[in-house]
Amino acid sequence: MENKLKRAVEGIELPEAAAARIRAGLSSAPAGKPRRRLRGRAVIIAAVAAALLIIGAGAAYAQVFRNSEIVGGVEDIPEPTFKNSGILEDSGPEIAVSYTRPNADFGAPRTLDEGAESIRKLYASFGTDERLGGRVLSEPWTGSRVLRGSGDVLEREVYNASGYVERDLLPARIELVADEIAPFVVIDFSELGRLAEIAPESGLISIITDSDGALYNRSLTAYYSAGDDGAWFMLDVDRLDQHEWSGSSYIFEGDWDKAYVYKNANGLEFVITALDSRVDAECTAAHTSIMITSYFMSTADLEAVLDCISLPEG
Repeated sequence: MENKLKRAVEGIELPEAAAARIRAGLSSAPAGKPRRRLRGRAVIIAAVAAALLIIGAGAAYAQVFRNSEIVGGVEDIPEPTFKNSGILEDSGPEIAVSYTRPNADFGAPRTLDEGAESIRKLYASFGTDERLGGRVLSEPWTGSRVLRGSGDVLEREVYNASGYVERDLLPARIELVADEIAPFVVIDFSELGRLAEIAPESGLISIITDSDGALYNRSLTAYYSAGDDGAWFMLDVDRLDQHEWSGSSYIFEGDWDKAYVYKNANGLEFVITALDSRVDAECTAAHTSIMITSYFMSTADLEAVLDCISLPEG
């Protein structure tokens, strides 16, 4: 694994001093953090291994990608390693890893209306506490208040007993709140608008702060129609401000009609998987995870959408 990481670094056109610093730090890379599960896939097995860091370079910045690795089978997953092996009370895993496989109905056709149903229920119940959504640190949200109840952007605050606050924005078009998402994801709305059209009542931006008012988590979910033939996709961006995503997830090439890595026009590396009517793309960096789930789109059409996405420098 260490040799894989060194080869990845050596393949990047970086100044030698910078590349040397990265190579020197690989053996002391931080241990595992929360790993994002691929939406709709069944986690089959958890094992133990060192973190997989895929090194990539953007046009004007470098990113460390923690995407799923495409392998041939279980035999290609590294052997488990343990910390302080042999000491019973402290012999747990360095990092929990998994491989994932598609469910039997993974590529079954779905319409945009089916996909966006849940978020549209949020629009329909806006102004009530009917759909506060999820938890933070295992604690449920307990109430909300409306900040803007009409116009092109609806806005509310959701809160819990520990002092965490989630600010939800529900815009008619995501570009109306571009300033809110620019700190964690950058979208070329002009080009994206040429390729797709946001579906009505299907965009949500959430910004969570902790009890001290510090950023905790930011996210974007939006559904787009991508043609008259029923093609559509969901864009899902999740930024962990106080934690990091980990790597060490594996997928098997033979499970898919296509499985490959695509570097977009802005230097982001996406793992693309296609099966039947569905094509997905995943890009996970240290703090930001970008996922697109699409139906009835070709991989080329999805790549064009991916080229509209970048991460802020720094």
